[in-house]
Amino acid sequence: MPDEKEIEWRLRSALDNMLEGCQIVDREWRYVYVNDAAARQGRRTKQELLGHTVMDMYPGIENTPLFSTLRDCMERRISQQIENEFVFPDGAKAWFEARIEPVPEGLLILSLDITTRKQLEQQMDAYRQRLEEAVAQRTSELAQANTKLAEEMDQHRRAEEGLLLRAAILDNVREPIFLINPAGDFLYINEAACKTYGYNHKEFLSMNIRQLLPSQDIESIESRLKQVLETRELDADAVHRRKDGSLMPVHVRQSLIKSKHGELIVSAICDVGRHSG
Repeated sequence: MPDEKEIEWRLRSALDNMLEGCQIVDREWRYVYVNDAAARQGRRTKQELLGHTVMDMYPGIENTPLFSTLRDCMERRISQQIENEFVFPDGAKAWFEARIEPVPEGLLILSLDITTRKQLEQQMDAYRQRLEEAVAQRTSELAQANTKLAEEMDQHRRAEEGLLLRAAILDNVREPIFLINPAGDFLYINEAACKTYGYNHKEFLSMNIRQLLPSQDIESIESRLKQVLETRELDADAVHRRKDGSLMPVHVRQSLIKSKHGELIVSAICDVGRHSG
C-alpha cells in the first residue's frame, strides 16, 4: 500500500501534467503551487511566480473584475466559474475559462485558454451582421424593381447572397466552418474543414452532418438541430469522425441564419485536441 509521500508524489505528478492550468494562491495572494500549463497561460515561469503575489506578477490586477471574483471567493469561501479576458502587462490579451475553488491554503484556480473560441465567436458575430445588412440591402433593391425585371433581380440577388455567404464564412478563417440546411445537408465547406476531415468539397456536398458522427451519437443530432432552429444558436461538445476513420473531440458553435430562401445553420468547429494544452 503506498505511503503518504508516494500518494503526495502521485498527486503532484498528476497536477503537473494536466492540460488544464492549475494554481494555488494562499490567503496573502502568494503563489504556492503552479503547474506547467498555468505558467504557460500566464506567460511566466513557475520560478518567477512561486512565492510572489498575484499583484506583484500582474500589476493592476487588483482593479479588475477577475480579482473582484477571486476576492469574493476568498472571503466568502464559495466556488465560482467565469469567463474572463485577461490583459497582460505588455498589453496582450487572452480569454480564459476559470473554475475557482476555496481550499485550506487559499484558492485553487483551474483555467483553460479559450482565446481561439472567443475570436471565432467574434468573427461569426461580424459575419452575421454583414449578412443581415446584405440581405436588407438586396431586399430594398428588389422592392424598387419592376415586375418585368423581378425574375432577373431575384437571380442576381441569389448569386450575390451566395458570394457573400462564401466570402463571410471562408475569409481568413483557419478553423473548419460548415453551412448546412436544417436537415443537416452540407451546402458550403471551407478549406480548413477539408484539410481537417480529409474529404474534398465534392464529397462534402453529397454528405449529411450525420456522416461525421460515430454511430452511437447519430440520434443526438436531431435534438441539436431542433434546438438551433428554436434558439438561433448552440454551443456543444461532440466527437467527429474523419474520412480515415479516426475520431477527434470538437467544440461546435452553431448559429442560425434566416434568409428569404429559408433557414441555414453556420457551424464553427474547434478541434479540442489540437487546441488543448
